[in-house]
Amino acid sequence: MLTTLIYRSQMHLTQETDLILLVEKANAENAARGITGILLLKDNVYLQILEGDECVLEQLFSTIKQDDRHHQVVELMRDYAPRRRFENVGMMFFDLNKLQTADVPDKGSPA
Repeated sequence: MLTTLIYRSQMHLTQETDLILLVEKANAENAARGITGILLLKDNVYLQILEGDECVLEQLFSTIKQDDRHHQVVELMRDYAPRRRFENVGMMFFDLNKLQTADVPDKGSPA
């Protein structure tokens, strides 16, 4: 059953290249598992929305909770979904530390 899982964690990576490699590896592995979603970073706090098969997400989340790079992992929401919200994006990453307010589209303005 298609499931959406949202969690937050703190991760301490020493270099930006470590983060880029982590995102690239996760992208490839998630694509192979049929997992889509987005990953947001603000300071050292991550918020991730994952969507995919319930059993596959459970295995992935268990791995994330056991990963020494993640601290204070908190599951915020888990629910069944009638369809994917991020079907065509794979796993998008947004570093909110680098994103300017002007770059964020206003919901009321045309994109």
